[in-house]
Amino acid sequence: KRYISGINDHRVEKTYYLTLEKKRNAKDYKLVKTCPHCGNSIDLNQNGQCNYCGGIFDAENYDYILVDIGEV
Repeated sequence: KRYISGINDHRVEKTYYLTLEKKRNAKDYKLVKTCPHCGNSIDLNQNGQCNYCGGIFDAENYDYILVDIGEV
């Protein structure tokens, strides 16, 4: 419980509002079993790219997407 760097008595707290949107006709992400580009079973890396073909998985057709971060 030692402070290595920074100021122990100075604390900054911020509140943010996140705005999420989802399309009305969005499909359920859990039902997606194959990559829409190559047809292989869905296997995405942390950037949302298919590990087989490198195609980008378009999550806005399946789930909520962060569209704005606002500070109070």
